[in-house]
Amino acid sequence: MQGRIVKYLPGRGFGFIANELNVRERIFFHINSWVHDQVFPEPGMIVAFDTVAGSPGRGPQAVNVRLVKLITTKAQKSNPVDALANPDVKESR
Repeated sequence: MQGRIVKYLPGRGFGFIANELNVRERIFFHINSWVHDQVFPEPGMIVAFDTVAGSPGRGPQAVNVRLVKLITTKAQKSNPVDALANPDVKESR
């Protein structure tokens, strides 16, 4: 499965991924699930991941999170959910 990191809290070691199939769904991931040693997660990154059942009462959790592509356009940084839904749309400023 693929998605885009929409939020990452480095001080707390976790974040959320917008699922490419359902951009409104947020999938939790923990830094221990990140497979890269020299690159840290950042909002806007496109990632591939697997999911497992989360804690009772919570949604799925991403595991084996891998960087696919780093996106750096202004439009995608300002609103990653819209950018995931419309990857070809670029903001002009």
